[in-house]
Amino acid sequence: MFKKILSLALALMMILSVAAVAASAAENDVAEQGAENEVAPTGLDPAQCLNFDVSTSGWADFGAVGFYVFPTDGSGELIPWGSKKLFKSQETSTGIWSYDPAANGMDLVPGTEYAIIFVNQNSGGQTYNLLFDTSCLGDTAYCTGNEIENPTDSNKTATEAKWRNSSYGPQKVITSIGNVVGDTIAASTNAYDMFVDFLKNTLGNARTFSGKDDQTLIDDTAKALSLTKADVEKAISEAGATTEWKKDKSSLSDGGSDTSTDSKTSTDSKTTTTSTTGTTSTTKSSGAASNTQTGQGETVLFIMLGIMVAAAGVIFFARKRERA
Repeated sequence: MFKKILSLALALMMILSVAAVAASAAENDVAEQGAENEVAPTGLDPAQCLNFDVSTSGWADFGAVGFYVFPTDGSGELIPWGSKKLFKSQETSTGIWSYDPAANGMDLVPGTEYAIIFVNQNSGGQTYNLLFDTSCLGDTAYCTGNEIENPTDSNKTATEAKWRNSSYGPQKVITSIGNVVGDTIAASTNAYDMFVDFLKNTLGNARTFSGKDDQTLIDDTAKALSLTKADVEKAISEAGATTEWKKDKSSLSDGGSDTSTDSKTSTDSKTTTTSTTGTTSTTKSSGAASNTQTGQGETVLFIMLGIMVAAAGVIFFARKRERA
């Protein structure tokens, strides 16, 4: 009788041992999967970088993220469009791609304003001009989900991007058909000067393709820039433009202020708070694998100890019963 019980106990030990090994293997699979999902260290310090949350872009296939930067004063490119140096970005945490300007030859000058465009290396898709200065290093840009009319081609759009913390926003410009897009006027200009430039260089194209008459076109554009009748009247004269716009028929406010004397206007959104609605939070997974491995060892150890105690108990009570 004792031999039968002993055989049964040994069989039970074998079954439980197999279960323990299977459990350990399953936990190892989970640990390995977690390790695969971790982002390998890159050596980049996101606090010194320009960062972009690519998970908000909707880009399914991008290879690498390009960081194209140029001064807003028109002084020229820092690194030419299409250069391989623009794509020297790396994923520093899940979904966050970082670019170190200094390490790639971009000499960003404190106090100078720039614009940045994030580029999909594979598709060529890009975000709209986002203003920044060196105070934005360490900040992260994200896509809002909005599409902005391309300033030079109204048939195209670009994805709007904003900073999570900085009040710098998408560059405010007048498009080729007279629409005003963006929310932050570049430091190198103001609303009035933008409007004068529009009358000089873009009014003819806007007349052709906007579908508006001069009165409506000029009023709509000026209103979006918070300009007054007096501003428009002066701008038309300064630009030397010939139009059919009439002051007495204008829907604009009468105001007599001359915004050409202001380096900034009330339309500059740097005084507003940038919304972070729609951002995707990310969590670094560093250290997760080592914690999981510790748990595996403890689990297997407790299972094996349990098996040994159970087997010892069975043998003890079997012998006691046989002697009785």
